[in-house]
Order: sequence, then structure tokens, then C-alpha cells
Amino acid sequence: MGDLTGKRIDQTFDGLLKTNDEQPIDGTLKGLQDGVGNNLPVQVSTSAINFTGTVTGDNNTTYQIDAVGDGNNVVLEFLASDLTQQDITLIPGTNITFGLLNTNEITINSTGGGGGATYTINAVQNGLNVDLQLLADAVVVDTITLQAGGNVQLNQQGQAVVFSSTDTNTTYDFGAVGAAGNINMALTGSNASNDVVTMQAGTNITLTDNGSNTFTIDASGGGGAAGLINGVGTDSLKNADTLTTSPANADGSQAIALGNGARATQPQTIALGDGAEATNVGAACVGQYATASGIYSSAWGRTANASQEGAVAFGQQAQALHPGGVAMGRQVETVYADTTHVRELMVTDIGNGVILLSPNGTAYRLTVDNAGTIISTIV
Repeated sequence: MGDLTGKRIDQTFDGLLKTNDEQPIDGTLKGLQDGVGNNLPVQVSTSAINFTGTVTGDNNTTYQIDAVGDGNNVVLEFLASDLTQQDITLIPGTNITFGLLNTNEITINSTGGGGGATYTINAVQNGLNVDLQLLADAVVVDTITLQAGGNVQLNQQGQAVVFSSTDTNTTYDFGAVGAAGNINMALTGSNASNDVVTMQAGTNITLTDNGSNTFTIDASGGGGAAGLINGVGTDSLKNADTLTTSPANADGSQAIALGNGARATQPQTIALGDGAEATNVGAACVGQYATASGIYSSAWGRTANASQEGAVAFGQQAQALHPGGVAMGRQVETVYADTTHVRELMVTDIGNGVILLSPNGTAYRLTVDNAGTIISTIV
């Protein structure tokens, strides 16, 4: 620092350090400033210095650690860079030994031995409970008690614990007793309690007590009946009479008649529709006033008629009047037996053509070219 004689500090020495309160240093930390009032990251007192900023430089002490033997012990020597030394002694406990192998390598060995305790678990009956005992060299050191709860029994058998449960559930006997046209279904519990559920007879229902805890449910029918009832023939069905003006009749065995005035009068016949009639064995007809009177004949459509054996009438007013004849289409009528009769046949996609078989057995394939010409070839 230069000579201050004859110089004003506030005009000449801007870098002069001073306390921030411009008072002497005492026991309280004070911040330092330069001559123009800039704060420095340092606080001082008569007993301490506090750096509030980053301090550069490394003044840390470093250590070198060595391990040396000392009888049964091992001494860890900490030699500081300031040449001071501190030692830590490792002392082996019971059944422990130390060894030094290479430089600064310590081995810790356990010699073990037969002096350690051995443990066993023992089960002991304790009234209604069972105690599980932890024994060390036959001396009880701890006990866990298994406590019996409700309806549970615990029994010690050797080193095993047997759990048993008592069944206290209520069992019931069932009974049925007539009660003024109804049936009381009674449940009698093994605990002497009784629960009763009443089955009440509804409209057209009759409940009859048969004794021996059995009862019968009968339906008397009536105006509200719907669906099917048994026909006259064995295993036959027909409409409930109240659903039609003229009752359907299924007089043949295994026959079905559905519809107003429908009649299935022979075995295995089916008549479905208003006034439909199937009147020969195996005949079937579907449609209003359709009739199938030939054996194994079929009539499908309103007023369709199949009157000969194996005949089939398909379409409104179609008439299959020859054995094996098939009438397809409205008002089509067979002319020959075993022949299919069609008024007009349209094939929308002939693909590879249509094959016709002549009476002499020759097969002809009919195709149409792009010009619409029909080409006939023998197959």
C-alpha cells in the first residue's frame, strides 16, 4: 500500500477494504466492502471468518491407510498428509480370528464350534388350545399359542396339530300338506324350527294332496287356453279348440293339425292352414284349403291339390293328379305320371349349359352363345 499522507481516502483508494458499518471489528460478524461500498463475499469478527462465496484452492488433508498385525488384533493406521497419525484397533470376538494376507488385506475367520444352541419346535396341548414351543437345547425360549375358535377343536398328536370342526348347521325335512285347496310346503329344521311356503292354486289350477308328501297340479283348461293340445290319435297334436271357429282335428296317430278346420286324419299326416286337409298315410299339406289325399303326397300353397300316390303340387291352385307327378307353379296341372310339369322355366345363369335327357337315354347340353343362339351338343 502506498503512503496515505496528505491524501483523501474517498478520492484516492477506491480499493481500500472496510467494514460495512465502518466501525471497528468486534465479536459480531460484519461484512466487508471496498472503498466505494461494494460488498465482498466475506464476513469477519474478532473470533471467526465466514466466506459466503466460492472458496478456491484445496487445503483438504489426505490419508494413507495401512493394516498391521498386533497379536490377535489388527491395527488400521491412518497417516495424514500433515504427518499426524491415528490408529484404529480391530479386536476379534468369540470364535473370530483375523489374518493378514497381502498388503492391506484382512481376512475375518469364524471358528464356529459345538457350543452354539440348537433349536427344536414342540407341540403341547394346553386345555382347548395347543402351544407351539421354540426350544433351545431343551429349554423353552418362546411360545406361540394356537387358540381354538367357535366350533373348532385343536388336538396335539405328537408333533402334529389336528384341527376338527363341529357341524352345527341346521338340516331340514320336507313335507307337503293340503290346506283349503292350496298346498303347504313345510320345512322342519333339526333345530325344531318350522318354515312354511304356501303354493296357492290359480285360475283353472287344482292342487291335490296325495299324502306321503306328494301333491298333484291339475289344469282344467278354459277360455284362456292357447297353443297346442293333444289330438285324438296317439302322439298327435292339434290347435286348442277355443282358438278356432271350427276345431282342428288330428285323428291319425302322430298327426298334426293346425288351423281353423284343419284335418289330419291318417297316421303321420300334417295339415297346416285354414281348411287344410291331409287324408292319406304320410300326406302333408300347407296352405289355405290345400289338400293332400294321395298316399305320401304333398300339397304346398292355397288350394294346391295332390290327389295321387307320391304326387307333389307346389303353387297356388297347382294340381298334381297323376302318381309321382309334380306340378310346379300357379294353376299348373300334371298330364303324365312321374313327370315334372312347369308352365315356364327361366334359368338366370346357365353356366355350363342345361342338360336334357331324351327318352332314348341321349343327353343333350344346351348353351347360348354371345349372339343369343341356342347350341345343342350331345354329352
